[in-house]
Amino acid sequence: MTAPELPPLSPIIVIQCLQSNQGLMSLGKSLLQSFVFDSVISNYPQADLTLVANKVTSVSELAIVSENLKIPELKPLTSTEDKSNVLLAFVGAIYKEKGFNQLKEWLSSVIALRITSAIDFKDLQQTPSNNGSSTSQLKEKSEGRLSSTDERYDVKQEEQDDSIEVMPESSYRAHDIDMNSKKTQAHKSEALDKPDVYKKYVKIENIEENLAKEREEDFKRRHEEMLKKKAKDSERDGKRKREVDANLPLKNLNWQSSYSEPSKREFIQSLQSSAQYVEGRSMSKYGLDYGQRLPIPEELNIEGCPELPEIFPPCLPSLSDESLFEVLTHRSLNPPLNAMQDPDEYASFDNERLEFLGDAVLEVHTTEAIFVTYPQLRPAGMVHLRNKLVNTYILAYFADMYGLPTKLRMSTSYKNQDMHRSPKCKADVMEAYIGAVYRDREAGVSRQWLLDLLAPFVLIHLPAVRKEFEERNSTEVQGHWATAINKVFDKNKMEWAFHEADRNLEGVANWNAQLFVDGDKVADVCGSSKKNAKFIIAAMIAEHLKIPDAAGNYVPEGYTKNVKTGELFTANLEKLRNLTSIADTSNKKQKTK
Repeated sequence: MTAPELPPLSPIIVIQCLQSNQGLMSLGKSLLQSFVFDSVISNYPQADLTLVANKVTSVSELAIVSENLKIPELKPLTSTEDKSNVLLAFVGAIYKEKGFNQLKEWLSSVIALRITSAIDFKDLQQTPSNNGSSTSQLKEKSEGRLSSTDERYDVKQEEQDDSIEVMPESSYRAHDIDMNSKKTQAHKSEALDKPDVYKKYVKIENIEENLAKEREEDFKRRHEEMLKKKAKDSERDGKRKREVDANLPLKNLNWQSSYSEPSKREFIQSLQSSAQYVEGRSMSKYGLDYGQRLPIPEELNIEGCPELPEIFPPCLPSLSDESLFEVLTHRSLNPPLNAMQDPDEYASFDNERLEFLGDAVLEVHTTEAIFVTYPQLRPAGMVHLRNKLVNTYILAYFADMYGLPTKLRMSTSYKNQDMHRSPKCKADVMEAYIGAVYRDREAGVSRQWLLDLLAPFVLIHLPAVRKEFEERNSTEVQGHWATAINKVFDKNKMEWAFHEADRNLEGVANWNAQLFVDGDKVADVCGSSKKNAKFIIAAMIAEHLKIPDAAGNYVPEGYTKNVKTGELFTANLEKLRNLTSIADTSNKKQKTK
C-alpha cells in the first residue's frame, strides 16, 4: 500500500518534523484521533470505535504509513516509535501551514483505507448489539435513517428552489453553512439512540473546538505582533523627521528627531545606570571623569615623562543634562541642511557650534598662560610652544582620560567605521566640552581648569622648544656670506635647487637646498626655510675657503661641524677653487700685457 506524497511544506517546519517536535506531535495526535473518530462514526456507526481507533493509531501502524511516505530522510530511522512520531509531527505541520481541509483530504487518502481494513465485519456480524438487533439490521436501520434524513433535506431544498428563483453569490456560502449545520444536527439526533457513541462524538466536537480556538489565538497573537512591529517601525521613522519643539531650553535644540525630552531622558538614564560614582568628581555619575591616568602616547612626541601633580587630571567641570546631551551628540545623527546656515525652523542640533567655541577658548587661554608664565619668550617661541600644547593628539589624549569618546552619540554607520576612535573625533568632543563649560559656567572656571590641565605639559615642552631654538641660532651666524662667495664663483655659473623635505607635527615645512657650480654639486643642506638653507650653504663654503664678508668678518671655526642636516662636497669645491685661481692668474697676465 503506497501513500501519496506530502503536501509542499516550508523547509523549517520539515526540519522540525524530522526532529520530532513535541508541539507538532501533540497537535498531530489530536488531529489524527479526531479524524479517525469522525470517520468511524460517520461511515461505520456499528463498529467498536475504541478498538478501531487504537488499531489505526497504534505505533506499529503509523510506522508503516511513515515508511510508505516518499521521504529519503526517514530511511535512517530504525525505531518504529521514531517513525510514528515523525508522521504525527507531519500531521500537525500540514494543519498549521495548509489548514484543516487539506489535512482532511490528505488523511482520507492515507488513513481511510486503514480504517476500513481495521474493521472486521465478520466479528461485527457475530456480535449482537445491546437492543438485540443483528449487525445487518443495525446497518439497514442506520442507512434508512440517513436516507430519510436526506429525503427531508431534499424536500426542503426543492421548496427553497421553488420559492427563490435567483440566489445572490453572497448567499451560497451562508446556504452551505446552514446545510452543514443541519447535517450535523441530523448526525447528533441519529447518535442519540447510542449514548456511548454520542459521548465520543461530543468528545470529538470538543477537540475540534479546542483546535479552532488554538488556531484563532495563534492568529490573534501573530496579528498583534505584526501591529507592534508596524508601530515600532513607524515610531522609528517618525524620529527621523525634523519637528520644531518650542519648549526647549536652548535655542539651537530644535530637532525633535535628535533632541526631545524622552530621548534626552533615556540617554542620561543610560549614562547614570552604568556609571560608578567617585567622590569629589561630580561628572562620574554620568560615567565620565573617573580620575584615570593614561600612559603618554608616542604621537605627542614628548621626550621624557611630565611630572604630574597628585590630583591629575583635574576635576571635569560639571554641566547640566541639556548641555551634556548637546556635547555628546555628533553631527552624523543630524546632517545639516546647509553648510553655511540652518533655516530658522530647522536649526540643527549637534556639538559642532560648541566645538567651534571651544577651539577659540582653548587657544585664548593657552596663549594667555604662555604670555603670563614666560615673559622672556618672543612671539615665535610662544607660537611654537602653543602649537605643541594645542593639537589633535594632546586633545584626544585628554578626551580619553575623561572618557568622553565612549559616550558619544553618533550614527550607526559612523560607529561601524570606528570613527569615534579617530584622534580628530576625540579632539572635537573635547573642544565641544570646553565650549560648553565656557558658555554655561561662571567666569574663570574654564580658564583655571585648562591651566591646571596644561601646566605639566608646558613644563615638559618648554625645554624642547628652547633647545630647538638654540640649535637654530647656532647655525645662523652673522654676515653676508652669499655676497662673499659670489666674488669667488661666477654668479652666472651657480645654480640653486630647492624642494620640500618634510613637515613637523605643527605642519611647518623644512626645505632642502642644493648648490651646483658648473654642473658639479658643491653642497646639500636642509633648513627651516629656503633662505635659511641658502645661508647655511654660503656660510659653510665661506668657512672652508676662509673668505671674509665685506666687513672683514670670518665664519667661526667649527661651524660646518655643527650643521647636522647638511653636507659639503669638499673635493668638488677644491677643484672649482683651483680652476678659479688659474683663471684669475691668466686674466691678470693679459691685463699687464
